[in-house]
Amino acid sequence: MRVSQLAVALTAILVMSPSAGANARTPDIASAITVINSAIQSLQQKPNQFYLQVNCVGVEAISNGSGTGLSVTATGGGPGSRTTGLVVTAGGGQCTADQNAVNNAVDQQSEKAVQILEQIKSGLQAPKIDKPTITSELKDFTTTYVAPVLQSVISAVVLKALHLPA
Repeated sequence: MRVSQLAVALTAILVMSPSAGANARTPDIASAITVINSAIQSLQQKPNQFYLQVNCVGVEAISNGSGTGLSVTATGGGPGSRTTGLVVTAGGGQCTADQNAVNNAVDQQSEKAVQILEQIKSGLQAPKIDKPTITSELKDFTTTYVAPVLQSVISAVVLKALHLPA
């Protein structure tokens, strides 16, 4: 777990104590807003805290319908010779990623996460809280690259603030 994610998790633990947010509309909403603000600040300061997994595939054949996905026929060679139809290797050193594309994707995911968190926070601060909208935004938040631990913490405090089961 990265330091920024740990800071958000610890903030959640601290603000969920019974004395937290005593001056706010409700302690649970104040706690959720504090955690969301911490997450937003963390994502804005360090947008590259996502977990990305790169898979290398040597050859992939897909057949839709009744077609053939991949057909290899090796012919030729005489006595004592060897004919190879297809050789495929894939190793970590052979996997490459376009760093600019990765950076752009990470930036977009960070911006998306911050935008969703801002919407959730606004929903919690509204005079009339729209629980279905906020829970829908929480669902959208889980589709971002944000670490699952942060997603869980945010979901837990927001659902608690809304008096909904986790």
